[in-house]
Amino acid sequence: MLDKLEKKLEIDLKYFLKGGFWLGLSNIANVSRLLIIGIIFARFLPKESFGAFTYVNSIFLITNVFGAPGMSVAIVQSVARGYEGTFAYLTKKVFLWSIMGTFFMFFAGLYDEFFAAGEFSRIFFLLGFIFPFYSISVNFVYYLVAVKKFHIRMWMELGQNAAIIVSIAIVLLSHGGLLWLVLAPILAQTLTGLSYIAYLMRTSNKKIDYSSNKYGKVLNLANVLPTAKMQIDKILVANFLGYASTATYNIAAALADQVYAFAKIIATMVVPKSANMDHATLRKNLSRILAYLALLFCSISMILFFLYPYLIPFVFGGQYEDAILYAQVITLFVGIKSITAIIQQISQSKKDLKSTVFSSYVGPFIELGLMLLFIVKYQIFGIIIAKTISDSLNLAVVIFYFNKGDNVIG
Repeated sequence: MLDKLEKKLEIDLKYFLKGGFWLGLSNIANVSRLLIIGIIFARFLPKESFGAFTYVNSIFLITNVFGAPGMSVAIVQSVARGYEGTFAYLTKKVFLWSIMGTFFMFFAGLYDEFFAAGEFSRIFFLLGFIFPFYSISVNFVYYLVAVKKFHIRMWMELGQNAAIIVSIAIVLLSHGGLLWLVLAPILAQTLTGLSYIAYLMRTSNKKIDYSSNKYGKVLNLANVLPTAKMQIDKILVANFLGYASTATYNIAAALADQVYAFAKIIATMVVPKSANMDHATLRKNLSRILAYLALLFCSISMILFFLYPYLIPFVFGGQYEDAILYAQVITLFVGIKSITAIIQQISQSKKDLKSTVFSSYVGPFIELGLMLLFIVKYQIFGIIIAKTISDSLNLAVVIFYFNKGDNVIG
């Protein structure tokens, strides 16, 4: 039956079912971690405290722009072709790049100490020391994806998630403050990730694709603004609407973004396959790929749309009923961003970077401008409108340049 379906759909269905099973379990583990943390914070912390945690965490995560975010694609692209030594080579490069993130967090701490309330400065200083190690701690995922060891990735992430949840539980039981609520899960993730990386480096071959560094640098620049914009919305909500609204928006966006997390699983599996296929074949099948993806994400979004009125109060409590409508609206349009991510990953795996010019440099500026324009009048809905317009433009541009197939590198 699978053979017949493969011929009809013209895709390697066995590969996606096998890889999707293990990556699906990984995603369930990650979603469960986020859900458990969200439930704990929503039910045991006041809205203001949860919003403050979200704000500080977003400032830290925006520092990932200095963590060489484009190197992840370069690692997958090279290791998938047998150059496993590239993993260690690029991980060292990422660590050196990340030292700039330390200075950024120090600057944030100084700004908070002398020009703001000073309540977060100590947290920012400590996060600055941790950041270079944190930035490389996620690289084990990209190596395992490239060598298609999805089941090992699942077990490693499961162990990492367990360590993160235990660290938060310890802080809450010991009545730790905001500082330890922020630091504990980051330290747990960093230490487990570094131990995995040390093991994988010992077991990989020593073949290095030195050209991957050049490719990764190009992608680093292309990923700066997209990485930053993932957190800017929460920072804007905190500054314009307050910490309580930040908590509400965080619950709504986090639930809806699980659809996007599922899309990243598909994109993850696509990269090792597309890296070894010619561009003409991929371009020829684009319309069929888009049709399948649109049907898939529309189905998922509609199911979640009708579940949210029951799911959110049951899971997070009555104080977050105001997040229901926001979550529904975000979910209706998250398919646009999801499809864009998959098509763009295919493009980047072929070193076809024209499609990233708009989404990496122009799109984020448009999105930021629209958020600033709409947030004052429409508040949280203004953020949602701005992101939907930006995602729609990104999808149109990615498809246009993917069909042209003009390479920047390669």
